[in-house]
Amino acid sequence: MMDTENDMTQLIREFSSTDADCEAVVEIHNMLWPEYLGSTKGMRANDANRDPAFYFQRLMWEEDGKVVAYASFGESAWSHKPGKYFIYIQVPPDHQRRGIGSAFYDHIMEVLAKRENHPQKLVSDTREDMEEYIRFLTKRGFKQTQRQEVSRLDVAGFDWEAFAGYRGRAQSHGLAIATVVELSKTDPEYKRKLYDLVWEILKDVPMPDPLTRRPYDLWIKQFDHPAFFPESWFIATDGDDYVGMSSLWLALADQNRLDVGLTGMLRPYRRKGIATELKVHTIELARDRNVRYLTTDNEENNPMYDLNVKLGFARMPGWLNFANELNREKAETGT
Repeated sequence: MMDTENDMTQLIREFSSTDADCEAVVEIHNMLWPEYLGSTKGMRANDANRDPAFYFQRLMWEEDGKVVAYASFGESAWSHKPGKYFIYIQVPPDHQRRGIGSAFYDHIMEVLAKRENHPQKLVSDTREDMEEYIRFLTKRGFKQTQRQEVSRLDVAGFDWEAFAGYRGRAQSHGLAIATVVELSKTDPEYKRKLYDLVWEILKDVPMPDPLTRRPYDLWIKQFDHPAFFPESWFIATDGDDYVGMSSLWLALADQNRLDVGLTGMLRPYRRKGIATELKVHTIELARDRNVRYLTTDNEENNPMYDLNVKLGFARMPGWLNFANELNREKAETGT
C-alpha cells in the first residue's frame, strides 16, 4: 500500500530478513517494551526455531525509506487450530494516532481472507497499562480471555533465612536435584526425558486455548538457542525418572535480568515443597551471577503465582490476552 500525505511516501511491505530490517524491528520493540529489551541475535534465533508448518509473516511500515512500525501475524504454533491467527501490531508512541495501526490491521485481514483457512478467530495480547492498544483491540471486537500476572524478584532482597528450611526437601522425599549440564553427562536420554516432562507439566498450566505439542525434533532446537541457560535448569529426579523442574533463560540484551522459564512438578510429587526448593536453587544461581532481577508471568489463578509472591516476587503491570471470534460475531449479526 502506498499513498502520499504532506509529500511523505508511506509503504507497507514484507519483512526482508536483512540486518537492517532485523535492527529496525528490535529498535521498535525496545522503544515499546524497555523492560523486555530484545536483540537481533535473539530475534534471528527465534525465527530459525520457528515451526515452518505454521504460517507466519511480518510487515514493515516505511516512511521516506525509514521503518517506523511493524506488524507480525500468523498461526499459533503453540496452540493451533485451523482458522485461528495471532496479530501483533507495534507502533511507537510518536507514530500512534496516525492510522498506521488501522492500515496494518486492514491489510492483514485482506491477506488472511485469501488463505485457504479463512480467519475464524483472531488472538492478540498487550499489557494492562497500554490503554491505546487495549482500545485498538476492543474497538475491533476483541474481548479479554485471560490475565497474566507479571512479577519481578529483586534478588538482593531475597529472604534466605525464611526459605532455609526448604533445603533438602527433595532429598527427604527420596529425590535428587541435578542441572541439565550434569544430566547431559550421565543420561544419554536426558533431552527426550526433559521433553516429556515439560509437556506433562504444561498440561496443567492455565492457557487461553488448548496447547499444541511441539514436535521433538523442533523442541530440541532450544538447546542451541543463545538464551538457553542449562546451568539454571534444575531437574528433580526419582531414580531414572524426571519428575519436576525449574528453569531460567538469559535476557540477551539485559545482563541485569534473567527470565523465569517453566516451573512445576508431576502430580504425585506436588505439595511437598520440592518446587519451592527448585526455585530457591534458581535464585541462588542468579545471586551468584550478580543478576539483579528475575521476571516471570503466571495466569492470575495459577498456584505458581502464589508461590512467586511467597518468594518475594513483586507485582508488575500484567498481560491481557484477547480473542475475536469472527464466526460468532457473524452468527450474532446474521451476516
